[in-house]
Amino acid sequence: MNVLGIDIGTTSLSFVVMDINQNLLKKSLTIKNNSFFLSDNSFEKTQDPEFIWEEIKKVLSDLQNDNNEITKIKGIGLTGQMHGMLYIDEKGNAVSPLYTWQDASGNQIYQKNKSYVQILSEQAGYQMATGFGSSTYYVHRQKNSVPKSAVSFCTIMDYIGMKLTNRTSPLMHTSNAASFGLFDVEHLHFDKLAIEKVGLNFEMFPKVSSSIEILGYYQDEIPVLTAIGDNQASFFGAVKNWEESILVNVGTGSQISFVVNSFVEAEEMETRPFAENKYLLVSSPLCGGRAYAMLADFYQSVLSGFLSYSNISESFNKEGVYNWMDKLLEENFSHIQKENILKIHPNFSGTRKNPSVKGSITGIDTTNFTPESFIYGMLLGIAENLYESFIKCPEDIKTGKLYLVGSGNGIRKNIYLQKIFEEMFQLPLSIPNSEEEAASGAALLFCDFQ
Repeated sequence: MNVLGIDIGTTSLSFVVMDINQNLLKKSLTIKNNSFFLSDNSFEKTQDPEFIWEEIKKVLSDLQNDNNEITKIKGIGLTGQMHGMLYIDEKGNAVSPLYTWQDASGNQIYQKNKSYVQILSEQAGYQMATGFGSSTYYVHRQKNSVPKSAVSFCTIMDYIGMKLTNRTSPLMHTSNAASFGLFDVEHLHFDKLAIEKVGLNFEMFPKVSSSIEILGYYQDEIPVLTAIGDNQASFFGAVKNWEESILVNVGTGSQISFVVNSFVEAEEMETRPFAENKYLLVSSPLCGGRAYAMLADFYQSVLSGFLSYSNISESFNKEGVYNWMDKLLEENFSHIQKENILKIHPNFSGTRKNPSVKGSITGIDTTNFTPESFIYGMLLGIAENLYESFIKCPEDIKTGKLYLVGSGNGIRKNIYLQKIFEEMFQLPLSIPNSEEEAASGAALLFCDFQ
């Protein structure tokens, strides 16, 4: 049975066609998500939902025009970037941009030298962060900037599900609903009392389902499932043994996730709804691969500046810088591990709980002030950000983990980061064959609907 999985990411749109009976990837396509546009406010990070919908329609049209057997799709699964939101009207049309998870509106100062999310967190009794859908709605409500025709809001993947099935209202899976905040994760519903306490309209919040359901039918014949969060979809697509596995993902940000059988709370971990009445414990530092890219940008700036100063016309792209960094690690990896290691905390974008946190580099001496030491230290810091969250968990929920699974291009493309993770966790690391774990996971949800 061939199923199309769609992952609506922040920087790319990914599509896979999978034969879910054989767990076989038959077709894969990734295109850039060029829907960002400049807002009047520099702190807003917005995308055009209609642009995204048009791009998806083009891919669907191409698949339908392809007479190859693999295009006989029997279902569509959806996932994508969590936390972000857009407003819709009574006809199910978008009446706002998509305010992405990167939107910093909530960090703006509101009252008593405190930000919107600080005030919201104190009043609601939930730890909120900027970029959460409920935080964004709260900011707009205080500024009286909610579109007049808006009757609800939802994630971008919920919106695409509506467009595919001609629905006029969203039905949001708990994995997406929880990412908005003001959500009772233990009992799996939006917290009406907390929402109304902070002056928000509960009727604006979308309906929620704790199970995967059929939203409707694309072109009246292809079933479309409720969208799930990309974190949950990636786990579903990458991990075979749920109970005994830890998933580490390094993309722009980074994540560590593992399954627990009931609702629990752990220091520095977020509890997220998953599937089959299970939960994921998740830690999500904002800087993962972005931290390594920052270092590459720094080296590229230095090298370009030197060449320009020296009137040397040679040019190179960022890929060449990454190759040079890999070469330095290859030549010095075992040596660096035994020497004085730089301690790098790559919290360059703050944390969800505290956006004012800064990154730091310590332990510099006369022996380790070298390019390779900074490269190794940055990779080590990315891995430690995830490992430290894991080791702080209670023993009874982290025991019995036998497998480490890696996903995301940050891990997939860097064998030295893979080695660091293996040594840190003392577990062998495996990487799925499919590079589009989230889209594959969305497709595999159809296994329960055959």
